[in-house]
Amino acid sequence: MTSTPADVYRSHPPQLPAANVQLPSKNIDISIVLDNAVKLRRENLNWRQSIVDIMKILRLDSSKERRTRLALAVGYDGDVNNSWTMNIWLLSYVKDAIAAVGGDLTGSFIASNTST
Repeated sequence: MTSTPADVYRSHPPQLPAANVQLPSKNIDISIVLDNAVKLRRENLNWRQSIVDIMKILRLDSSKERRTRLALAVGYDGDVNNSWTMNIWLLSYVKDAIAAVGGDLTGSFIASNTST
Protein backbone atom coordinates (compact mmCIF):
# COMPACT_ATOMS: atom_id res chain seq x y z
CA MET A 1 0.00 0.00 0.00
CA THR A 2 1.36 3.41 -0.98
CA SER A 3 1.34 6.03 1.72
CA THR A 4 0.00 9.49 1.01
CA PRO A 5 1.64 12.73 2.21
CA ALA A 6 -1.09 12.96 4.84
CA ASP A 7 -0.11 9.49 6.11
CA VAL A 8 3.53 10.55 6.23
CA TYR A 9 2.61 13.70 8.13
CA ARG A 10 0.46 11.80 10.64
CA SER A 11 3.16 9.20 11.21
CA HIS A 12 5.91 11.84 11.60
CA PRO A 13 4.20 14.97 12.96
CA PRO A 14 6.47 17.99 13.30
CA GLN A 15 7.82 18.82 16.71
CA LEU A 16 7.14 22.50 17.22
CA PRO A 17 9.56 24.31 19.48
CA ALA A 18 8.24 25.52 22.80
CA ALA A 19 6.95 29.04 22.37
CA ASN A 20 9.00 31.46 24.45
CA VAL A 21 7.01 34.39 23.14
CA GLN A 22 3.96 36.08 24.53
CA LEU A 23 1.00 34.93 22.50
CA PRO A 24 -1.60 37.42 21.31
CA SER A 25 -4.77 37.66 23.36
CA LYS A 26 -6.80 36.75 20.26
CA ASN A 27 -6.02 34.90 17.07
CA ILE A 28 -4.67 36.87 14.13
CA ASP A 29 -6.20 36.11 10.73
CA ILE A 30 -3.04 35.24 8.83
CA SER A 31 -5.00 34.49 5.64
CA ILE A 32 -5.76 38.20 5.26
CA VAL A 33 -2.10 39.08 5.78
CA LEU A 34 -0.96 36.52 3.20
CA ASP A 35 -3.66 37.52 0.69
CA ASN A 36 -2.57 41.15 0.95
CA ALA A 37 1.07 40.13 0.52
CA VAL A 38 0.13 38.30 -2.69
CA LYS A 39 -1.58 41.44 -4.02
CA LEU A 40 1.55 43.47 -3.30
CA ARG A 41 3.75 40.92 -5.10
CA ARG A 42 1.52 41.03 -8.19
CA GLU A 43 2.21 37.38 -8.90
CA ASN A 44 -0.11 34.44 -9.16
CA LEU A 45 0.85 32.78 -5.86
CA ASN A 46 -1.25 30.07 -4.22
CA TRP A 47 -0.05 30.13 -0.61
CA ARG A 48 -2.97 27.93 0.49
CA GLN A 49 -1.55 24.93 -1.36
CA SER A 50 2.13 25.69 -1.94
CA ILE A 51 5.00 25.96 0.50
CA VAL A 52 7.05 27.40 -2.37
CA ASP A 53 4.55 30.25 -2.74
CA ILE A 54 4.51 30.92 1.00
CA MET A 55 8.28 31.19 0.93
CA LYS A 56 8.11 33.54 -2.08
CA ILE A 57 5.60 35.77 -0.28
CA LEU A 58 8.01 35.93 2.67
CA ARG A 59 10.87 36.65 0.24
CA LEU A 60 12.69 33.48 1.27
CA ASP A 61 14.76 31.32 -1.06
CA SER A 62 12.28 28.65 -2.15
CA SER A 63 14.75 26.43 -4.00
CA LYS A 64 14.60 22.68 -3.41
CA GLU A 65 17.90 22.87 -1.54
CA ARG A 66 16.53 25.47 0.89
CA ARG A 67 13.24 23.62 1.35
CA THR A 68 15.18 20.44 2.08
CA ARG A 69 17.36 22.24 4.62
CA LEU A 70 14.28 23.77 6.25
CA ALA A 71 12.46 20.43 6.37
CA LEU A 72 15.41 18.69 7.99
CA ALA A 73 15.88 21.57 10.44
CA VAL A 74 12.29 21.29 11.69
CA GLY A 75 12.24 17.52 12.04
CA TYR A 76 11.29 15.99 8.70
CA ASP A 77 12.63 12.46 8.50
CA GLY A 78 10.98 11.33 5.27
CA ASP A 79 12.54 10.96 1.83
CA VAL A 80 13.96 14.36 0.84
CA ASN A 81 14.15 13.16 -2.76
CA ASN A 82 10.35 13.04 -2.85
CA SER A 83 9.74 16.79 -3.14
CA TRP A 84 5.97 16.48 -3.28
CA THR A 85 5.69 14.61 0.02
CA MET A 86 8.26 16.86 1.68
CA ASN A 87 6.44 19.99 0.46
CA ILE A 88 3.09 18.74 1.80
CA TRP A 89 4.76 17.99 5.12
CA LEU A 90 6.33 21.47 5.24
CA LEU A 91 3.00 23.10 4.39
CA SER A 92 1.36 21.20 7.25
CA TYR A 93 4.23 22.17 9.55
CA VAL A 94 3.75 25.85 8.69
CA LYS A 95 -0.01 25.57 9.34
CA ASP A 96 0.65 24.03 12.75
CA ALA A 97 3.37 26.56 13.59
CA ILE A 98 1.08 29.48 12.73
CA ALA A 99 -1.72 28.02 14.86
CA ALA A 100 0.70 27.38 17.75
CA VAL A 101 1.46 31.08 18.06
CA GLY A 102 -2.12 32.28 17.73
CA GLY A 103 -2.44 32.57 13.97
CA ASP A 104 -5.80 31.83 12.41
CA LEU A 105 -6.16 30.44 8.91
CA THR A 106 -9.96 30.28 9.22
CA GLY A 107 -11.05 27.36 7.14
CA SER A 108 -9.80 28.62 3.78
CA PHE A 109 -6.37 27.11 4.34
CA ILE A 110 -7.57 23.94 6.00
CA ALA A 111 -10.32 23.29 3.46
CA SER A 112 -7.92 23.62 0.54
CA ASN A 113 -5.67 20.94 2.00
CA THR A 114 -8.25 18.27 2.69
CA SER A 115 -8.12 17.07 -0.91
CA THR A 116 -4.33 16.49 -0.88
